[in-house]
Amino acid sequence: MGVRDRIGDLTGLTVTRWPMPGTLPHHLRRLVAHARVDHVVDVGAHSGDFGILMRGIGYDGPITSYDPAPDPQLIERAESDRAWRVRRVACGERDGEATLYRFGEAHAFNSLSLPTTLNATRFGKCLSDIDHREVLIVRLDDEELLGERFLLKTDAQGGDMAAVRGAGALLSRVVVLQMELAVQPLYESSTLIGDAIGELAELGFIATGFFPVARDLDGFRLIECDCTFVRSGAL
Repeated sequence: MGVRDRIGDLTGLTVTRWPMPGTLPHHLRRLVAHARVDHVVDVGAHSGDFGILMRGIGYDGPITSYDPAPDPQLIERAESDRAWRVRRVACGERDGEATLYRFGEAHAFNSLSLPTTLNATRFGKCLSDIDHREVLIVRLDDEELLGERFLLKTDAQGGDMAAVRGAGALLSRVVVLQMELAVQPLYESSTLIGDAIGELAELGFIATGFFPVARDLDGFRLIECDCTFVRSGAL
């Protein structure tokens, strides 16, 4: 009997290698390797958890993170990594300025869109919790991003498809997409998952995985999923 088997017998736990098969990290590791990703573009970086995940699965190339009001932890993480830079701007379909609605220390809920009633009932994020500031929006198509095989990740709190639309010609160099998409909208501008899948299919992207992020209070109904896509012919 191996060590892992003995630990399992003693604790009732299953011991396996990280990342565990069937999880988002495991799926991303395979996609990044097979698609030969050479630049990660992280839209809605928040505290930098996605960049840390990329490093954890073995990706050591450049990361460019976008967030108009980044958590200080993102700045610290990027400063300690020579291949990681941060752009303190939002990404959208058009460049210009917009209002960012902020939820205090809950940076991950910051959005260019107002929250829905569901956001308030499920997560307690309502209009009374908000302050706001004007932020700069850029189109990814206008950014100077080096590389030929991008992984584009979006977690833009309702602005995910706007960021993709603003990528324009850059999308021809995107081989892998990861997007947080809504089954039930938490923000007024959210694109529902079915509509997003259809639009992405027209752009040449095929879904490869769906990983639940949040469920309703009943513990069953999905609210959001992390969804992965690959460009047709990229693997």
